[in-house]
Amino acid sequence: MKISQTSVLHDNDSDVKHTLPTRGYLAFPPGTPVKSPSLLHHIIQQERLETLKPSSSPASSSPSTTQHNQTRPPPPPSPAPSPSSRSPPTPGSHSESKYASESLKGEKHWVRSGGFLRTPAGRRDPVRTAYVRRLVDEEDREAEVRRRWDGYEERWADLISRVGREGEVFRWEDLPWPILPSTTTTITGTKTSSFGSPFASNQNHRHHQKPTTIKSPSELTKHSISSFLFESLSLPENVANKVTRKDRIRATLLRWHPDKLGGVLARVPEGSGDGDGGSEGGEGGERVKVKEGIERVVMALMALGDEEKCAEKA
Repeated sequence: MKISQTSVLHDNDSDVKHTLPTRGYLAFPPGTPVKSPSLLHHIIQQERLETLKPSSSPASSSPSTTQHNQTRPPPPPSPAPSPSSRSPPTPGSHSESKYASESLKGEKHWVRSGGFLRTPAGRRDPVRTAYVRRLVDEEDREAEVRRRWDGYEERWADLISRVGREGEVFRWEDLPWPILPSTTTTITGTKTSSFGSPFASNQNHRHHQKPTTIKSPSELTKHSISSFLFESLSLPENVANKVTRKDRIRATLLRWHPDKLGGVLARVPEGSGDGDGGSEGGEGGERVKVKEGIERVVMALMALGDEEKCAEKA
């Protein structure tokens, strides 16, 4: 028996219209008569109840509900917490160590620029400021020592590269004399040492050919040479590499040996002295002055080497 979508059934008892659901066919076994409209009404009510029951399993959900769940956009990602809302690092953790390092870096920058540290309550903290200022001064001192030594190494590299060129002429100021500069000179707004290494923060601005302040070989004493050679041994990289005073003396002596600098000395003009070279009042020109300077460096290095040997025996 086929029931139309627009079929209406009248109940004899209640005389109420019941619209049949749009479910297609209602099949009855062959030979089973429909006893009364009340039975049909009861079947329709049961179907309605089955339709209105919520599905308890994902497999029994309706296609429209499944399609709605599939097309629903994913939830937006939760925003990252702001620095102020982040929880403090766990004591003793790697995060705490990194946080302390970054905090100290900021304090150094502030003190270096002339600032004064304060307590969490907003009051000036002279104890903390003095401590950080000592750290800043030590870092600046190490940076200056490193720049002086790097400038010395750069001038040596420049000298060696010039030896291989034809027609090069060398002067007294071209040699990287191993001595601390007595004065500094400002060039194009950058404070530089006598080795041509800038003291400013812009380390890329270099002056390889900056003349030294040494004017006479008499300035090349054992004390002045040792002060320069040994001051950089306290740098962290030299401490880590275990560079000793004896190692520094040996390496410097190999550089300044007269046999190694014969090619340089041969290219120094003979008659261009300025009257300050040589122990005989500057006679003999610039070549004599350079030769005496090299000899003084070698003698000072040999004396320093003997002192180290005596210290080892003692």
